[in-house]
Amino acid sequence: MKASGLYACVMATLLCAGAALAASDGTGSPQGRYTAPNGIVSLDFQADGKVRLDGGGGDALLPYSVSGQSLTIQAPRGPRTLTIVNEDTLLLTDGSNMRLLRDRSFACKDEDGEVGTMILDHAGRVLLRAPAGTPQASAAPEPLGTYTEEGGSIAVQQSEGTNTFTREGRDLRAGKLICKRL
Repeated sequence: MKASGLYACVMATLLCAGAALAASDGTGSPQGRYTAPNGIVSLDFQADGKVRLDGGGGDALLPYSVSGQSLTIQAPRGPRTLTIVNEDTLLLTDGSNMRLLRDRSFACKDEDGEVGTMILDHAGRVLLRAPAGTPQASAAPEPLGTYTEEGGSIAVQQSEGTNTFTREGRDLRAGKLICKRL
């Protein structure tokens, strides 16, 4: 086998192993925003190894660590431990057994460029995170309105009116606004 063929074979093996690792339960850091079904608390995992805790009486940016299926957040009143059930579910192990579910996030852009990340949470709220590279990017997502789902569309209700997004596979489209599922 030539060197270039061997290189391609090794790279394909590494890519397949990486994909399997990323898809398996509890082997990596959570990504995105997780919300309690009642909407009282949310955890928004940042790219810098911190998590934004919103709710429960405040908003804080805290460090966290992952070891196997255990996630530990270094909170001001002591560490809080959660179990990573799978990539979409975290379980608070403080006796409450509260489940936090990953919100659906979409990178949205129009003909002028990136608009931001639209988040549909499990409490029926729509939030918008500012585009990366802007001063607001590290802030908590801003509320936009609420949403309802019916058939192949999602209606987002805002104070200015309603935008209806149609599904295109995992992605959404409303006119010239295209939102790719993250």
